[in-house]
Amino acid sequence: MMRIKDFQVELRKKGVDIALFMNTSLYRMDPTLFYFTRLQLEYAFLVMPASGTPYLVVPGFEHERAKQSSSVKPVLSVPKGKKPLEIISKRSHAKTIGVHKAWLSLSESLAIRKHFGHVKLLDLTEDLTLLRQEKTAEEIRLIMHACTLTCRLYKEVYKKFSLFTSEKDIAKYLFLRTTELGCKPAFNPIVASGKHASLPHALPSDKPLEKGFLVIDYGVMYKGYCSDVTRTVFIGTPTQKEKDTYEQILRVQLHAIHSCTPGISCSTLDKQVRVELGSQNKYFTHSLGHGFGIHIHEQPNISSTSKDILTEGTVFTIEPGIYPKTFGIRIEDDLLMTHRGGKVLTPLPKKLRVFPHPR
Repeated sequence: MMRIKDFQVELRKKGVDIALFMNTSLYRMDPTLFYFTRLQLEYAFLVMPASGTPYLVVPGFEHERAKQSSSVKPVLSVPKGKKPLEIISKRSHAKTIGVHKAWLSLSESLAIRKHFGHVKLLDLTEDLTLLRQEKTAEEIRLIMHACTLTCRLYKEVYKKFSLFTSEKDIAKYLFLRTTELGCKPAFNPIVASGKHASLPHALPSDKPLEKGFLVIDYGVMYKGYCSDVTRTVFIGTPTQKEKDTYEQILRVQLHAIHSCTPGISCSTLDKQVRVELGSQNKYFTHSLGHGFGIHIHEQPNISSTSKDILTEGTVFTIEPGIYPKTFGIRIEDDLLMTHRGGKVLTPLPKKLRVFPHPR
């Protein structure tokens, strides 16, 4: 089971009787529940005692699926007319309950207090963040496969580029192929050409592809784990200045990757890139990178103000970019921190690719 014993040690240190994690709707699904159970359920409650066996509480209609698929057992079914917290409170007379406050609504916290009485709720967000930052071997395997599939999609887009006439054409193709590969989108694709690429998170439009730089930012989710890759190509014939600008961003990115060593501070990396960008730094409007896994944005935060450290087992992005008013360039790779340094998981060629403008 995914690091449950390690987490229970932390619960005991903090004087927590049980930790309680809840999915209460399709739009409020605590990633912690998936992390420990390997199961994505719209409605489920995970109870983890500081000592002993954790268990899962689910609706009757999900009971059989949860029994078959959950890595946490036993799985209890909620009888008709009963509420999950009613069942849990009768099994545990906890006085201190650990919760993931980042995913706990006011109504949910009130419901816990209603069933448990005068209970203390202790936020475990920081502990969970640190636990999930360093990936297990199984998580790394899933992330690496997601990265491989994403690189495959980029190669397909390049091969079929002449078929696309708009940003939405490319986005639709990515969506379709992602489904055919048995995956989900990790996030909505960013496809932006010409002046539109000056918006870091531009939404694909129906307008014809413009001449100039084209930024494509996309990743698939494979068995619950994400990837996140950005490549910039050129439509038409680039000028020497445009080639030089792209090469500068690529050099900066490659140097940042080379500088990724175990124990380096995230702020050091971000500041290094900003110095190397020189006058272009004013157009670098976001952080250098971020961790990812179950979610597309996790710790560490690779920014100039971050206190995070890149440790072995951390998976993260390196994605410098500039966004003047007339164009945008971003190059992003996914990396795994090993004892030797940052290992690139997305070995997709980064030499500037040039495509003819569609007529």
